[in-house]
Amino acid sequence: MIGRPRRADREDVPRNERGLRQSAKLDAVSTRSRVGNVGRIFDAGRSELLNEIARLSIFYEDLRLEMLALRELHAKATELNTDLAYQVMYYMRRGLATLEEFRSGLACVRRLAEFKSAERRWMTKLDATLVVDADRHFQKHAREIKALRNEFAGHIGINSVRVGLENFADLPGGISWTTGVDGWTMGLECEFAGAVLASVISANLQNGSNVRDELRRANEIMMTGFHHAQASMCALAHAFLWDHFGR
Repeated sequence: MIGRPRRADREDVPRNERGLRQSAKLDAVSTRSRVGNVGRIFDAGRSELLNEIARLSIFYEDLRLEMLALRELHAKATELNTDLAYQVMYYMRRGLATLEEFRSGLACVRRLAEFKSAERRWMTKLDATLVVDADRHFQKHAREIKALRNEFAGHIGINSVRVGLENFADLPGGISWTTGVDGWTMGLECEFAGAVLASVISANLQNGSNVRDELRRANEIMMTGFHHAQASMCALAHAFLWDHFGR
């Protein structure tokens, strides 16, 4: 079982995390880092709750990197006035899949007796509220997250490709082959794959939607989902991990 951490206050929590939870307007942002023995901190796999939090941390970091990549691609496309549709679609597909994994993982955390005991006995009200609010948000939108993941080809089946190519045959696409002076292949870019992917997504769309509208909705789901994922992960880190790093 997991015991109560040394402190329940927030004085030792990094300012950027406190600002996230309390939506404080800070003149400056600072970061504090700690290092610890991961095996000891996570009780060498003996705690079911810590195991789930460890798994959730992987999904969170994946999602954080995917969201960062999407923001950078958007900024780059705006600056260069160019089309980065395939790169955007790649990270959107990965992000939706990761968001579904995080949703499922957080639900597992809340079902555990260890978590329920900590929530009832010693977790701060703010930490508990952030985890509960995030889980409720994800469960409310679970069906839509799964639908968007499937629509954006989270798994590309051969039947979807066949239907896409049958019904969306007029999409333009190219291919680039780079060779060195000696004739050896240096690289290959299958630019037409973007058109194939667009046809697969179009074939997966339901209720008469179009790719642009679904992309806009997927972006909204990703943004709000990441906000809740970050808030709940901060709460779990504060409640169960932070005090055990740097001892």
